[in-house]
Amino acid sequence: MQNGNTIFKDEMTTSAAIGRLVHHSSILKLNTESHRIATAKGKKLTIKSEDNNVIL
Repeated sequence: MQNGNTIFKDEMTTSAAIGRLVHHSSILKLNTESHRIATAKGKKLTIKSEDNNVIL
């Protein structure tokens, strides 16, 4: 944890915070092109939900 200790006072606090974030996280697998790649290519990326609402 190289830069984590600049936010938290010590390595144990940093580790605990990261542990809580990871424990409560969910992994989302998106079947779409990366927004960063699309932006870099100059394309407009639009993702629609099942009810045709634009998400991005």
